[in-house]
Amino acid sequence: MEPNPGRLSRLQLFGTLFIVLIVASSMGGYFLVSLWSELSSQQDTVSRQTESRERGRLQTYSDHIGLTLAALRDHSSTMLRQHIRDQGDQAYDIARGIWLRSRGSRSRAAIGQQIIASLRPLSYHHGQDTFFIATRAGFPLLQPDAPAEPQPLSQQDATGQRVASGLIAAASNPPSATSPRHCWPRLP
Repeated sequence: MEPNPGRLSRLQLFGTLFIVLIVASSMGGYFLVSLWSELSSQQDTVSRQTESRERGRLQTYSDHIGLTLAALRDHSSTMLRQHIRDQGDQAYDIARGIWLRSRGSRSRAAIGQQIIASLRPLSYHHGQDTFFIATRAGFPLLQPDAPAEPQPLSQQDATGQRVASGLIAAASNPPSATSPRHCWPRLP
C-alpha cells in the first residue's frame, strides 16, 4: 500500500480530531468534577452555617424562655409567699383572739382544741390550701390529710420530704429565707 496523499490527510484529520476529542473530553470531565466538588463543598459550608445559625437561634430562644420562666417563678413565688404570710397572719389573729378571750375561763387544752376546731374549716384557693398545726416537737395537731397515727418529725409528704423538720427549720430562719414546699395528696 502506497501512501496516498488524500488518504494520509484523512488519517491525519481523523487522528487530530480524535486527539482533540480526547483532550476536550478530558478537560470537560476535569471541569465537571472540579465544579461538582466545589458545589458540594459550598453546599456543605452553607449547610453548616445554616445549622450553626439555627442552633444559635434555638439556644437564644431557649435561654430567653428559661429567663422568662425564672422571672415568672420568682414573681409568683414572692406573691405566693406574701399570700401565705397574710393567711398565716389571719390564722394567728384568730388563734390569738380565741386565746385572749378564753384564757381566764378555760384550760389550755380546751383553748387549744377550740383553736384547732376554729381553724379546721378555713381553707384558701378554693379549698386547695388548708392550715395545719404542729407542736414544736413536730407532732401534728391539725393537717390536711389527718393520718391515723401521726409520727413526730418523721412524717413525709406525697413526694417523700419530711414535713415537720422542714417547717421547724423554716420557722427558725428569717422571713427572707426560702420557705419549704410540700405536696399533700388530694383529699376525696
